[in-house]
Amino acid sequence: MRYTIITVVLNGLEQLKITMDGVLKQKFTDYEYVIIDGGSQDGTVEFLEDMTMKDSRIRYISEKDTGIYNAMNKGLRLAQGDYVMFLGAGDVFCDEHTLETVAQYLKYDVIYGRIIYSSGPFEGQIGGDKMNRKTFLLDGHVAHQSVYVKTSVMKKYGFQEKYKIEADQDAMMRMYKDKCSVKYIKQPLCYYDGLGVSIDSMMNEQNILDRVSMLKEHFPVLYAIRTVGHWIKTGERFAIKE
Repeated sequence: MRYTIITVVLNGLEQLKITMDGVLKQKFTDYEYVIIDGGSQDGTVEFLEDMTMKDSRIRYISEKDTGIYNAMNKGLRLAQGDYVMFLGAGDVFCDEHTLETVAQYLKYDVIYGRIIYSSGPFEGQIGGDKMNRKTFLLDGHVAHQSVYVKTSVMKKYGFQEKYKIEADQDAMMRMYKDKCSVKYIKQPLCYYDGLGVSIDSMMNEQNILDRVSMLKEHFPVLYAIRTVGHWIKTGERFAIKE
C-alpha cells in the first residue's frame, strides 16, 4: 500500500464520520485506514465494526491510552503503507484528489503542504508554516494534518509522549535536523477542525516551555537566541525542567 492514514478518536463519532467520508471518497485508493479509538462510549466502536465489514482497508483498535501521542504511536506501530499521515477526527482532505496530488512526490522522506481552518477562531484562514529554523524559533507550526512521511522514517522518530501537545512539532524538528529530504507543496491539503485541543492550548505556558526545551535539545544556537530575547523582554529565565 502507498499510504497508511491514521485517525485518533475518543467519543467523537460524528467528527469521525466526516473524516472517514473524505477518506473513502479519494480517487487514489491504494491505502489502508487505521483508526485508534481511546475507548469511546458514544457508538464509535459499533460504527467501526460495521465499517470494517464493508471495507477491508479499514482497521481499528479500541482501548484506553495515555494521550493523543500515545494513541498516534499505537497507530504508527500498525502502519503497513509506504507513507503514513495523521488525520484528526473532524479533519477532511481538501478534495477527492489529495492523495493523488501527494503521490507525485513520493520519492521524498517528508511531503507536506498547508491547511484551511474549517472552524474555530481562525475559520477560513490558511495555516501551516514551512519546515525551517525560523518556524521553530518563533513557535510556528508545521501542520501535521498535511504531512506525509515515509513510514520507515516516521517509525524511526515516533512521537515523544512527554510533550502532550507539541510532540508532532518535535518530530518535525528532529527530521529537519537530520536532513531528511523534504518537499513542500504550496497548497492546502486538509480542512483542519480548528476546535481541537491544540488550538485551546497553543499559547499555554507549558507548551511554550516545551517548545523552548525542544530548541535546547535540537538547535542550541536557536535556544540561546530565544533565551536571550526572553531575558531582555522579561528580565527572567525560562523555567525549563532539566
